[in-house]
Amino acid sequence: MASLTMLINHDILSLNPNSRLADGSTPWSVLANIAPGLLRMDEDGTLLPSLATEWSHDEDFRTFRFRLRDGVRLHSGRALTPELVIWNFERFFSGRFDTHFDRDYRGLKAIRADGDHGVVFEFDHPFPDFLYYLAWRTCIVDDVVDQPCGAGPFRLAEWKRGEYVRLEAFEDYYVPGQPAVDEVRVIWAASAEAKLAAIRSGSVDVIENVPMLAAASLAEEGHLEYRTVASTRRAALVLNTQTGPLADLRVRRAVAHALDRAELTRMIFGDNATPLTQSVLSSTPNPAITPYTYDVEATRTLLKEAGIGEGLVLRGVSTKVAPLPKVAAHVTEALAELGITLDVRFYDDPPWWPFVYLDTEWHIAFQGMGVRPSLNVALGRDHRSDGPFNASGFADANLDALIDQAARLPEGPARADAQSKAEVALHENVPVIPLYSAQACYGWKPGVRGVTTNALGYLDLSAVTAAGESPDHGTACAPSGVSADVTERQRT
Repeated sequence: MASLTMLINHDILSLNPNSRLADGSTPWSVLANIAPGLLRMDEDGTLLPSLATEWSHDEDFRTFRFRLRDGVRLHSGRALTPELVIWNFERFFSGRFDTHFDRDYRGLKAIRADGDHGVVFEFDHPFPDFLYYLAWRTCIVDDVVDQPCGAGPFRLAEWKRGEYVRLEAFEDYYVPGQPAVDEVRVIWAASAEAKLAAIRSGSVDVIENVPMLAAASLAEEGHLEYRTVASTRRAALVLNTQTGPLADLRVRRAVAHALDRAELTRMIFGDNATPLTQSVLSSTPNPAITPYTYDVEATRTLLKEAGIGEGLVLRGVSTKVAPLPKVAAHVTEALAELGITLDVRFYDDPPWWPFVYLDTEWHIAFQGMGVRPSLNVALGRDHRSDGPFNASGFADANLDALIDQAARLPEGPARADAQSKAEVALHENVPVIPLYSAQACYGWKPGVRGVTTNALGYLDLSAVTAAGESPDHGTACAPSGVSADVTERQRT
């Protein structure tokens, strides 16, 4: 029996597709291989077919049409139908399912079948990012009690909480000859030291997040092959803008000036990440932003204006997942030089996400912001006043208006201008201090073939073969990093 072991970042809270507790990058690294959605993305952010093979939209981005793939069965044995897709989306708005997708897809006024294989979505406003939301974390599942129940290459066989998740091949997967292995065992390691030990031991075949500075030496030693992929992953200090000393804008700006983000980024990633001094949302500098330069005197002046002298104590919280503990140590040392004590408490993940980060009291949170499929998704999810991931509590009607304006505009200068203005508003009000944007670094044991990388932070295991194994049925295996299904494309 051919099997693989995949190493991911941390334990999993839930594998209930589309639910609030499974709405995170680590659950999605497993769910993407169990319950795919209508669309997917490659590592360049290009939309690709998944359970839908064709799609189109009207000029106003209000009406979207999809053609479902023929011959797809879910793990329950049920065929994929328009009615099942409709049920999935109606469930988001039922009021009985704990999900963020009712907010993501608000404005959906109608969804209907179009023949035996077609689905039509109609929105009451332009929604150009609809396709990107679909490709991100929206699963299609069956209406059954036991979840996850999707149409992916693997199904959940066993979950021993705190130890591992075991997936087994789904024999009726719609791609002939896939999956290429019989079983995938998923384990996790939060610290860089634990990841490196697992890689060097040879006990893992596929690694979701290789410690960046060690990747080249691990490859030279023969432990792995690796690939870096452009990513929208960011790390940030999230500041509590509602209560405590950081409710004062001057104090938030003082903290921004106290950090040497270039040095922090170099220390952790070398040249494989970008310090975010002139942007908030991505590694692309925004010329409209004047950076908060590393300036100790500016920090002291702002603190004095806010009536704060030495002796200020701030409570910080962070996940234990690398590299954030190292980031927290650097920031703590920098603030201590200015007489500010940052008392950081570290938490396993879970419960870090979502309970500590979103539901407890703190002044500063060290947060790794996961992949977002577009700038508008990042703005709406992380920074709008009612955004489900807006842990800072920052609320501003003008910012919300800019975010809404950008969300309804098609790609072009007007949309870019609204996004830029929203980013400037975030920079000036400092609800978050962006630290760096890092590439994703995926790895696999030498001899493993067929790993497909993408822009959304997970690995597609459908075509993966274990070292020394070859796919059954004579199916050709795509080289690692290359999508095995790029033949069907969008119709415009």
